[in-house]
Amino acid sequence: MLNSIKITNFALIAELEVEFCKGLNVLTGETGAGKSIVLDALNFVLGERADKDQIRSGEKHTAVTAVFDISNNAGAKEAVNSFDLGSGDNLLIVSRKLTLEGKNEVRVNGSVVSLNMLRGITSLIVDVYGQHEHQSLLKPASHIEFVDGLDSAGIAAIKTRLDGQIKELNTVESNINAIGGSYEERARKLDVLGYQANELEGAKPKAGEFAELTEQMRKMQNTEKVVSGVKSALELLDLDDSLYNAKKQLSVLSSIDTETGKNSERIAGLEIELADIKAALNDLLVSYDFSQADFNEIDLRIDSYKTLARKYVCSPDELPGRLEQIRQEIELLNNGAETLGRLNKEKTRILAEIDTVCAELTALRTALSRRFEQAINPELKTLGMKSAEFKVRIGGYDDIEFMFSANLGEPLKPLVKVISGGEMSRFMLAFKAVSGASDGIGTLVFDEIDNGISGNMGQIVAEKMFEISKSAQIIAVSHLPQIAAMADTHFIIEKQTRGGKTISNIAVLNASQRIAEVARLAGGKDGSAIARSHASEMLEYAKNLKNKI
Repeated sequence: MLNSIKITNFALIAELEVEFCKGLNVLTGETGAGKSIVLDALNFVLGERADKDQIRSGEKHTAVTAVFDISNNAGAKEAVNSFDLGSGDNLLIVSRKLTLEGKNEVRVNGSVVSLNMLRGITSLIVDVYGQHEHQSLLKPASHIEFVDGLDSAGIAAIKTRLDGQIKELNTVESNINAIGGSYEERARKLDVLGYQANELEGAKPKAGEFAELTEQMRKMQNTEKVVSGVKSALELLDLDDSLYNAKKQLSVLSSIDTETGKNSERIAGLEIELADIKAALNDLLVSYDFSQADFNEIDLRIDSYKTLARKYVCSPDELPGRLEQIRQEIELLNNGAETLGRLNKEKTRILAEIDTVCAELTALRTALSRRFEQAINPELKTLGMKSAEFKVRIGGYDDIEFMFSANLGEPLKPLVKVISGGEMSRFMLAFKAVSGASDGIGTLVFDEIDNGISGNMGQIVAEKMFEISKSAQIIAVSHLPQIAAMADTHFIIEKQTRGGKTISNIAVLNASQRIAEVARLAGGKDGSAIARSHASEMLEYAKNLKNKI
């Protein structure tokens, strides 16, 4: 539902913030006071086409912010999450700004979004009548959702079964494709796979070999540098005679000074360590003893790995695994006839089950559609559309469209092509009276749908609007006293003059003010005791009636 809207520099509105309530919100006021401007501002923030003429005279921009409660709107939550626009505490904050230069800035929960993204979200929250952009009933693709919403649990149960069968079918078809289908196709695949297996087996790829070859090549490419360095180190480590002489000199002195004896032993240890180091370096030299033939052999082997890897679209290290995969595919194809027969039988069984479930789905949707028609046609007549006829066309389990005829003798045609704005508003009242909140739309906005309605029909429309407002928030601009009297919250929109400029202002009416406004709407003279008495009676009647609905 719409919690609040803040409007800045929009048409006649300088600065305005309105908090709406649950139930039936009614906006009234003198002709030209700007009642529809509030709805125009709402359409603006919902993503309707904007015009720079909407910017208040003398200002550089207009801005509108709307706050919605989407705690009970699963569709809106899913859309918000799909765009990664986190909804916080189940609130959706939408803002839009338009400058004189034509720059549009649109934000949802603080994040900049496109107008298409905005419309995609707000179309799940608000339906505006008769502005067509947000009318979900004027989108044929949504008609199936309306029908399914009449028994969401039953439809969901069938869809769950259908989804499982489709997944099973996809798995079977994938296995059939892997086998190759016909005998000729399997033979062709076997020929290709046999060539690939022979090629890879001829190359004899081994796990870990490519890494080893790469390391050997790296060593070969650095042979000259390493050998030269090691030989230089060995020359510098040619200390055998020096260490021997030093050890002997200290050993002679050990009888005079025991410490010199200990140092002699330490030199002996150095001789051993030095011998180990020199041995290790000589072993290293041996490991770098490569011939040109060795280099060429490793280079060719590495090139072979890389060539095959490019051909089989894998890394060189993955070639052994690719060969094993090909061998498994060959084995599967060699046993293909038997396996294919089993899989085709399984596919036939699954397709038959899918047909059965689809028939169940169509049957349920047909039953729901017929009940829907039987319920909505009387509602249309109650709302003054005596000759109107509504029907749901079902062309398949997922092909559904609403058909409509407003006049006796006129053939049924697609509702989206033939229904007028006034007819759509009353059709929506009938639809909502039947479907309740099943379509998930939380807020309905009606802009003077009561044009051309008066007397008893006005009372019927008022009661219908209140009935619907028990399951969906309604915001209505009206000139009918019957609708105003049924309001849960009654707003007055008035023109005022400030600083030489005309502005529109809105306020919630108290009990006394409501009596005066209902009296005015009923055509009574200002301040007339009779008019006020009649208005009081209307409000009291509405109060008692609302307690019964």
